[in-house]
Amino acid sequence: MSKQKRRKIEVYRLIISGLKEDVEYLPLLRRARNAIKDEHKAVQTIGGKSHALHEVKLTQQVLWLRFYSYSDGDRPDVINTKSLNIKPNPLSDNETQVYWTHALVSDRDDRVIMLIERVQTGIWPGRIEDYLQWLFERPENEELLAEVQADADVPLTVTLELEADKSFMKQVAQMERIIAASVRIVRPNPGWKDYEDLLSKEAQASDAKHADIGMHARRNASLKKDDGIVQAMKDLDQKNKLGRAVVEGEVDGERRTISTEKYGKSQYMNLPADADGNVASNAALDKFREYLDEVD
Repeated sequence: MSKQKRRKIEVYRLIISGLKEDVEYLPLLRRARNAIKDEHKAVQTIGGKSHALHEVKLTQQVLWLRFYSYSDGDRPDVINTKSLNIKPNPLSDNETQVYWTHALVSDRDDRVIMLIERVQTGIWPGRIEDYLQWLFERPENEELLAEVQADADVPLTVTLELEADKSFMKQVAQMERIIAASVRIVRPNPGWKDYEDLLSKEAQASDAKHADIGMHARRNASLKKDDGIVQAMKDLDQKNKLGRAVVEGEVDGERRTISTEKYGKSQYMNLPADADGNVASNAALDKFREYLDEVD
């Protein structure tokens, strides 16, 4: 029986603000990584853990990313699973374990999405956002930024947003009373301008990366479901533009708080593994493609 690794694959929306309108994300990401020839300079270390984007492959209109992560001095003892004998790790002082994380980037008509493999010991989505931001800011990419930035005074900003599953708004609809609601709009998400009145002029004037809007109902009252912030959530959700949102309300008389972070688009998959137990990259790409076809 072939080895497999069970992984959770999450769907994120990739937003890069500050770009000229005709700049395409996939070739931009590939150029940014390929500009760094020395792999040592592609390693970002934070808090004792290091991450690097090792492989960037553009294939059949998708971008396949392969990250590795490691921690210095991570050399746990090893055990013989048959005899249960434990002995010291044979790795040298300059060697450690490597953990791989895969991601697939696809350019849709209305947005760019990234499917990310959740690996407990690998690089997490929030850190991928930080890494890509760091990558663009490397000295090797100064010329690239000068070419693609819409305004030299407006920095390029990378944001990854977990896409909300359609079940989130269904949960909101089941609430008899909505006590409070908040939603985040990220530049240059079209919702930024579509709901400028809701966001208020201050958000635009402040040149903010994102705006968090919160509304609270009057005592013993409910926020309207067909107007205001809740309707804005519905509209954004229909356009696949709904970002982080939190709703507090009552269902059957009980207080409940739900968030898009708990209702994000995701799927558990059994990914093929090699003889050493690592996810087989090429075979995993095919599995990611299958899931990509299912994402609306």
